[in-house]
Amino acid sequence: MLKHGLLFALFLLAAPALGAPQIFWASDPVKPGEAALMVGDGFGEHPRIELTRLKDDAGGAPASPKRTVAGASVEPLQASDQSVKFIIPAEFEDGVYAARITNANASTIGLLNAPTVYWAQGDQGVHAAPGGWIRVFGRCIGHAPASAVLLLNSVSDRTSRRLAAASSSPWEARFEVPADMKPGAYDLHLHSGAGDSGAWSPAGRLEIKAAEHWPERQFDVRDFGATGAGSTDDTQAVLAAVKTAGDLGGGVVYFPRGRYLLTQALILPRFVTLRGERRDRVNLLWPDMEQPPAALIQGSNHFALEDLTLYASNHTHLIAGDLQATPAGEPGHVRIQRVTARADVYRGHLKPEQVDQRFRESLKLSTGGGDTLRLGGEHLVITDNDLYGSGRALYLFKPKGAYVANNHFYNGRWGWYCLSGVNGLIFEDNQITGADLMSTGGGINNLGGTPYSQNVFFARNRLSLMHGWDREAMTSDAGGGLYYGPLKDIRANAFAFTAEPTGKRERADGWKGAGVFILGGKGMGQFAQIDHIDGDSVHLDRPWKVPPDGSSVVTVTGMQQHYMFIANDFSDASVALSYYGTSIDNIAAGNKSTRTAGFYNSGMWYLHYQPSWYCQFFDNEILEGNNYHGGLGLAQGWLSGEASLGTRGNQKPPNTAPLALAAVHRRNHLYSNAHLLITGGGNRAAPGTRDVIVENNTVENADVGLQVDAGVVGLLEHGNVFNQVKEPFRAPPGSMLRVQDIP
Repeated sequence: MLKHGLLFALFLLAAPALGAPQIFWASDPVKPGEAALMVGDGFGEHPRIELTRLKDDAGGAPASPKRTVAGASVEPLQASDQSVKFIIPAEFEDGVYAARITNANASTIGLLNAPTVYWAQGDQGVHAAPGGWIRVFGRCIGHAPASAVLLLNSVSDRTSRRLAAASSSPWEARFEVPADMKPGAYDLHLHSGAGDSGAWSPAGRLEIKAAEHWPERQFDVRDFGATGAGSTDDTQAVLAAVKTAGDLGGGVVYFPRGRYLLTQALILPRFVTLRGERRDRVNLLWPDMEQPPAALIQGSNHFALEDLTLYASNHTHLIAGDLQATPAGEPGHVRIQRVTARADVYRGHLKPEQVDQRFRESLKLSTGGGDTLRLGGEHLVITDNDLYGSGRALYLFKPKGAYVANNHFYNGRWGWYCLSGVNGLIFEDNQITGADLMSTGGGINNLGGTPYSQNVFFARNRLSLMHGWDREAMTSDAGGGLYYGPLKDIRANAFAFTAEPTGKRERADGWKGAGVFILGGKGMGQFAQIDHIDGDSVHLDRPWKVPPDGSSVVTVTGMQQHYMFIANDFSDASVALSYYGTSIDNIAAGNKSTRTAGFYNSGMWYLHYQPSWYCQFFDNEILEGNNYHGGLGLAQGWLSGEASLGTRGNQKPPNTAPLALAAVHRRNHLYSNAHLLITGGGNRAAPGTRDVIVENNTVENADVGLQVDAGVVGLLEHGNVFNQVKEPFRAPPGSMLRVQDIP
């Protein structure tokens, strides 16, 4: 496979020549001895591949002159005009590799293991403050702990500042912003610590600006007549303190130690904080109201709760902010910190008919009842809370630059959690527990008409005890779309439909940000997002590398991309993690599953053609694969079934192009009653799944090791281990290339 001593010229900044191959996506991180996949156009049936490891030197600027370096030739294992797979030579050192791909006429160069930045987020959400932090997320972000470097180039005066990472991993890096950092807009570039100056990657634009300071003048509710005895109605005293703070432009409504009985909702003006002496010392409590208000604590934007415990029985929503713009402004800028809630609609000696009545009333609000926490908008901070409610634990609508950490959320009766229309969310070190025998799970989605959801870091969370409804611990969701078919009037970054779209042209949120995907034909594997629609002309946020033509088949649907699931623990659910429909460039790494149906991505017809492209699964574990009332077993009419980890392309006529493209499953460990599963609808003439790497996984104590159907093309099997497995491979002839020994 490796031909030593071959030298070739790498022109790292040179644009590809006319007719040269184009690279749309490359699978990384990838180590020596592992398989790499590149998807693009113009590779030819027999491309030549030359590979070199770049020297580690982050000292230069993010640009490089042309250079000549030593490299080695590697043999393509599976190649077509749209994709190529090859093994990184085992004797190479781990790092950033430059791959030169040559077809019959020309060459192009792509990098493996250089950073692919999904987004950057600051301590102020979409901004960062001097003395605050910046976190950068994506693939190959840090080559080693604290190895990443961030370069900030000022937009206004072109000065630069380099920051060394406080911490870094393959998936993220954190940088402390110096207190003397000059405010302004900065273009960011990231270096992982591996590779030379050609391995810098753009990381977007971020503004540095002073943190927003809210008024801190204190209004003690005792000064307004509150007793804190728990038996005397303190409503009017608390309302008076809240109103005074609001009339003066904001401030802290302070609760000394005590129990404060309230019989009305608290409506918080902007810049008002409810703060207790300490959450174990201060209780706000509401009686069992026959007709509760819409929310017990309600604000528009710019409000906060800190260091309190809330008790309620019959209620609708517990804490709510605006979800859409109002005369009070855009939603968002809400802090909920160190709050305990024990809100139970079913508390006490209710008769069965009362329980039934309250349950039916709750389901008028959502499939899961009222929300314990209901917020939307920019810069939401939700940390260190313990929130037990009656229905849906958490509903975030169009959060942008949100931070949710160190909380315990309890899903109530038929309750779930819902993250809709996300654009930048750090969700880490939380617990989500089913607190009722009917509790279900939840996930990230485009529900509510949102055209896109993207950029989610979901890490080190524990999700358990989901037994009701669909029982999914974490799923992506939202069906439907706008258009499927060929295009006309094709320009670099615009086109028109050849027929009237089947979806609604006009929606409440419009289609800005929705995905346009070339499923098949010329330019297959490319996607862009809609910038705007002008009459019959659809304008994109970027030009095509390879424009589609009359052979191209396109789907336009909601975009869901850049979801990162890192080191989570899932147990007792129908499925641990599923990408149900559109899922682009997602990562699942280091997650654990116990008594669920496992992990998978799925391109499919979900009221529209929805692709699942470029999804990778690394180092996940299925500890106990038996599941009950869930997963594939339930779909096939079984009471229980075996968990799986894999990719599904669920085909539907008249489409014949693959819906699941370029998946990688590497170093996963399936311990008991679980198997690897790659399906494409079973029809070789219309394969639903294309270009999959299944590599270095371990399956043990199972009936099947790797199961593949006839609807899969371009599967590479390499280095997998099957222990105590009755049938290591269940696959039709010719469905995969097995690479057993790589010299």
